[in-house]
Amino acid sequence: MARGGLGAIGVRATAERPSPPPTPRQLEVLRARCETGSRKEAAVLLGISPETVRWHLARLFERCGCVDEAPTRHGR
Repeated sequence: MARGGLGAIGVRATAERPSPPPTPRQLEVLRARCETGSRKEAAVLLGISPETVRWHLARLFERCGCVDEAPTRHGR
């Protein structure tokens, strides 16, 4: 006998879903950002554009539920 409702179609109703883990590239970009102190310097270190660094960090922050980077003591 099949159960009715959402369970019958394999949908799980939940208010919170665990976020997926960061990708290796997101962690690499974050590490470069932390080591260099700025997105621009991280971009140079990784050989990518500052906009690509910003994009990777924005996707990482979304996964973690963060709103933005905290400002550093250098204001970057």
